[in-house]
Amino acid sequence: MPPLSQLVRWGCAGGLAGAAVTLIALRALPSQVVSPWWILAFPVLYWIALAVHELGHVAAGLAAGARLYGLSAGPLCIRRTYAGLRFARPENWFEGVASVRPLQLSGARRRMLSMVAGGPAASLGLAALCLAPGAELIRSGAALAGFWLLALGLFSVLVACHSLVPAVRHGVRSDGSLLKLLWSDGPESRRWCAILVLMAEEFDRRPSTWSGDAVAAAAALDDATLDDAQGCAFAYYFKMDCGCPEEAGPCIDRAASLQRDHPSYGWPNLLAELAWYEGAVRHRLAHGRTASLQAIDQGADLPFLLRAEAALLRLAGDIERSRATAVTGLAAQRSFVPGIDRWSREQIMALALARPAEEE
Repeated sequence: MPPLSQLVRWGCAGGLAGAAVTLIALRALPSQVVSPWWILAFPVLYWIALAVHELGHVAAGLAAGARLYGLSAGPLCIRRTYAGLRFARPENWFEGVASVRPLQLSGARRRMLSMVAGGPAASLGLAALCLAPGAELIRSGAALAGFWLLALGLFSVLVACHSLVPAVRHGVRSDGSLLKLLWSDGPESRRWCAILVLMAEEFDRRPSTWSGDAVAAAAALDDATLDDAQGCAFAYYFKMDCGCPEEAGPCIDRAASLQRDHPSYGWPNLLAELAWYEGAVRHRLAHGRTASLQAIDQGADLPFLLRAEAALLRLAGDIERSRATAVTGLAAQRSFVPGIDRWSREQIMALALARPAEEE
């Protein structure tokens, strides 16, 4: 369920749009035509406006050479899988997301600038196509058809204005904030583009094969933002898979610390990853237990928790329970992030196949 703050925000915005549409209906239509049941159509109009907005992002991104990884707008949800794009169950019916990512760091800012601008442009274009014809239809006597066009145009304006307000909510930027970021062409812009490139690469490539330039750019800034946490997480997996566990330590420390201080960032698995690292690499049982409890408290995914627990049990000398926990974790593991999952699966398999010291 969405957070209360989001529900309040959507309720206020929807209430304003609904009030405006109702006022138009009362002024433009005969009273005997207006029905209170029309309010049931307002969510449909909003979803149409939202879908056009997100499709604008997708069209602009694809035209610029980026790749589509997912689309969510109301009841419509599409995600890329190993088998291609597939319909999925939407997680949030009130907000839209277009996951369009560049495939290389070179030229990524230009591609993403086009992609981000495509959403508001599509919304304003739909509004222009609806508002003027709607008003003309009302003047010419086709009041009912004109009303619905005006209503759709107003919802489209609402979506465009809402997206263009520069804001950062729970570490996630609005279109307006992203346009401001990308237009500046600074290190923050390069980092954000690098993170998107790595998100594209992690879909089907193990960490050691990721772009080194993208990893360096993603972890270049230390500013306690969600991008900072994500960049450090990518650097951690890259260095671990490249066989540099000591260099990976500061990266996971930083990423997990940011998630610990900002639970709304939504990456509790970083705390479970830190717990595994403390047990498997640093051999610090108490620190690992602390991180594991924090991961449980923030709702980390079960496979990550089981892998961390298996490493901590092995460190504590309970090899049999460690192996059993690792086997359970192996069975529960799904491809949350396919590229990272390959490396993670190797680690948990090593724990599942571990033998007591006297057998080695």
